[in-house]
Amino acid sequence: MLSISIAMPILLVLSFVVLGQALERLFAFWVRLRLPTAMWERVRDRLESAQAAIAARSGCRFAINGGFSRPPMEENPATDRLFSAWRHAALDLGLTPPAKVHSGGGSDANLIAATGVPCLDGLGVVGGRLHSADEFVHLPSLVERAQLTALGLHRLAAGEIVLD
Repeated sequence: MLSISIAMPILLVLSFVVLGQALERLFAFWVRLRLPTAMWERVRDRLESAQAAIAARSGCRFAINGGFSRPPMEENPATDRLFSAWRHAALDLGLTPPAKVHSGGGSDANLIAATGVPCLDGLGVVGGRLHSADEFVHLPSLVERAQLTALGLHRLAAGEIVLD
């Protein structure tokens, strides 16, 4: 039995068992996928269409199980406008503007963005080694990011940033 399941939005777990003469072998491997929803749907369709061909050739069976627990955070025009406005606000404050980084992520921003609401993620303080005993914060970034957030929110409230 070849089983394909999605444990997380970026983790594809594949495992299969080959049965033979009182011997059972288990093979398992993990593949990290960072795919937009439309591409994942194409990959899944191709895997599903391969099931019959694999069974006919090898006698093995496999099933595709699971799904995304958090959809990927995909770009859209409104989010692009919001990001551009945030970059301009950083420049107006004399700060280095944030850069787009696709991390694969798994934050709540993925859930908000999936509803169609323009959403930015990762605009907090600068630091590193997250969720470890060695986690740290670059202290000057506390003030810089607070200023950037205040200016960005002020511009949104004042109608200076148009998202639709």
